[in-house]
Amino acid sequence: MKKYGSFLMVWVINFAVITIAFVICSKSIVLGTWRLTPLLAGIVASFLLTLICRLSKLISHKLGLKIKGRAKKFLFYWGINSVAIWLIARFAYLTGLGISAFYWAIVLGFVTSFAQWALRQGLKATKLLK
Repeated sequence: MKKYGSFLMVWVINFAVITIAFVICSKSIVLGTWRLTPLLAGIVASFLLTLICRLSKLISHKLGLKIKGRAKKFLFYWGINSVAIWLIARFAYLTGLGISAFYWAIVLGFVTSFAQWALRQGLKATKLLK
């Protein structure tokens, strides 16, 4: 149950970051299409981002990739989040998330990585996560 709960919490954090970025930078980050409302697009894009991050973690473990140290892990997930956001935005007609330039994927990747890290630290502090 903890895995589902942490997945859901990361999904909510990613949704919040993407939605806030859309509100603040609406000329560069777009949510929604003629088929998807901004709310639904945020839900879909944040779900895909969370899923890609979770899959990357599983794949890195299967490949035996051991990343030690907070800074290295943060850089790894920053890269994963940035690439995932860029990929999600490349399929904007399906996902509803659009970005005006690749550097927005890097910026959003950083912010989502930081938010995920902060969530993880909070869960560790409350003993909900080991």
